[in-house]
Amino acid sequence: MNERQDPCAWLQAQPRPGLAADPARWQVLEGLARRTALAQGPLRALLWRKLQARYALLQEPVAAAPPPAPTAPSPLTELVARLALDRPTLRSARIDERGWTRMRVERRLLQARPTSAQALGPLNALALLPRALAALNQASPEYLQRLLGYVDALAALAPAGAAGGEPTPTRKKPRARGA
Repeated sequence: MNERQDPCAWLQAQPRPGLAADPARWQVLEGLARRTALAQGPLRALLWRKLQARYALLQEPVAAAPPPAPTAPSPLTELVARLALDRPTLRSARIDERGWTRMRVERRLLQARPTSAQALGPLNALALLPRALAALNQASPEYLQRLLGYVDALAALAPAGAAGGEPTPTRKKPRARGA
């Protein structure tokens, strides 16, 4: 049997110098040998040359990467270092943010209350929504804050006509005559 007839057997007969250092390269060679065994004609010759070239590369020692040269600190590194020093300032900013968030939630709850004094009925959405939001605020204020953040984001993404409550105009299709 000729070595060109069975590339897998040829590869298995070769010494494995770089296997301990880089087993992934050897697996690539085995896959290439399997593809070469399945190929025919000019493609097989091309794959055979590739297999031999890659095996020759495996015999060469793998060069270690040179150590990185020292560089000047980046602006991002400087900013992170500066922010690490200002932790009390960031803590107070978080406290202020929580206060503003609570105020925004309370304002949204007031806006959700029905404006008319008439009796709305027990299943009216204008009457149920404020009660549901108030119950959610009592059960989990953090969840309500997140939910209202999502609602604000969706409202910002909505088209201008839909956000104002006005229906978008639609064109009527002309009627077919004689039908």
